Amino acid sequence: MRGKRIFLFLTPGDKFLIILIFLLGSLNMVILPRIISPGSYLLVEAPGKVSRFSLHDSRMVSVAGKLGNLELEIASGKVRVRRANCPNQICVRSGWISRTGQTIICAPNQVILRIEGEKLSPVDTVGY
Repeated sequence: MRGKRIFLFLTPGDKFLIILIFLLGSLNMVILPRIISPGSYLLVEAPGKVSRFSLHDSRMVSVAGKLGNLELEIASGKVRVRRANCPNQICVRSGWISRTGQTIICAPNQVILRIEGEKLSPVDTVGY
């Protein structure tokens, strides 16, 4: 009931603005994936080591982190953390990444995975 009262006090301009913001946000979800180019390689920053792997080769990679090893899976131009020794497994639940600028961070292991490409993306970063 209380939510109904608040909505009654909105002017037609307020309602139009809310709908416009919603539509622009939805449009953003459709356009951004088409603008951002697919990545060419994976940059892995681990404690004391930086490695680079091609996304065109299917392989499993083990990366030494602070708490233990991370098992990475690279396949079909994308990468994911398959296994990790961190408590919350957020990096594992991040899923696959494939576009330039996307990252997976395992903070407890102090490991950063970043997709980079040959051509520059017009977008600085993307958050989902």
